[in-house]
Amino acid sequence: NLPPAMARVIAHIDAHLAGALQVERLALVAEMSRGHFVRQFTRATGSAPSDFVLARRLDRIERLLLATDMNVGAIAAAAGFADANYLAKAFRRQRGMAPLQFRASRRLAAGT
Repeated sequence: NLPPAMARVIAHIDAHLAGALQVERLALVAEMSRGHFVRQFTRATGSAPSDFVLARRLDRIERLLLATDMNVGAIAAAAGFADANYLAKAFRRQRGMAPLQFRASRRLAAGT
């Protein structure tokens, strides 16, 4: 069970994934100093704020890859990445394959 301030921050993150989510802004949402916020958020979620945001963005990317035919550039914009190349690099680092490989392999596995 998350403290109310952290639940508020997570709701803010989820609502604003396509935009900039600097730690300073998240600390303001939590009504805490930056340092205190980072410590409290990490304690409450088990992840540093930047790691948590990246994980949420990657989850959104996976959903968009599987549920839509959006191109990687459009998905990058919808998930808060500056461009398709940066998204592809981050996705490959975290998931071990390129976004379009992920889409193709999951759709093949699902029989679609």
